[in-house]
Amino acid sequence: KNLDAIKEIAEKANELKIPIIAIKNNIMESFSKNKPHQGVILDCSPLTVLNIDFLKPFKANKNTKRYPLWIVLDELWDPQNVGTIIRSCSFFNVDGIVISDKCSNPITPTASKCSSGAVENYLVHKSESINGFLLSSKKNGWNIVATSVDDNSSEDSSSPANYNITDVKLDQPTILILGNEGFGVHKSIINQCDKTIRISGGNKKIDSLNVSVSTGILIHSLLN
Repeated sequence: KNLDAIKEIAEKANELKIPIIAIKNNIMESFSKNKPHQGVILDCSPLTVLNIDFLKPFKANKNTKRYPLWIVLDELWDPQNVGTIIRSCSFFNVDGIVISDKCSNPITPTASKCSSGAVENYLVHKSESINGFLLSSKKNGWNIVATSVDDNSSEDSSSPANYNITDVKLDQPTILILGNEGFGVHKSIINQCDKTIRISGGNKKIDSLNVSVSTGILIHSLLN
């Protein structure tokens, strides 16, 4: 349906000496596992996800336009959420993403497609221990913030203070943690945080937003 796009892809493939094979639509449907493919499928090697143990100290200078913002995904399961978050981070020029190496969805073809190709040119890192990554980064001066639907009515004095996102500014190097689609951010991680933030709204039927939607709102608010 979009011949100009197909032509551009074919020309680029020829330029890079990538062989092009014409196949029937039913075979392409099989390759894509009956998911939308827009007429083109690329057979490629898996993406390399780099290990990271901590973030180095950040020193602002006269050329610093804003403090850095990194995103940590705490055991996200849905590849569509992972891909959409990577797309948002790439769009807003977030400095980096760290995913848990355990109990998290890897960077799958579904995640790649949902990212609209962002995973191909946006470095995603992984950590064998998110708790260890946060602890080491915190020692290096990073502010640790997690999302939470709780307000300040919690009776748990050990929990960090909770703020509306509109009351929080990116005034120091910050790591923003997004939690699992079902249970949110782990309690052990919450206890490491300097603060938690929430997006005000909700009602009796819907008390929270999809994690990828929340990410876009939070990033836009922090960076502006």
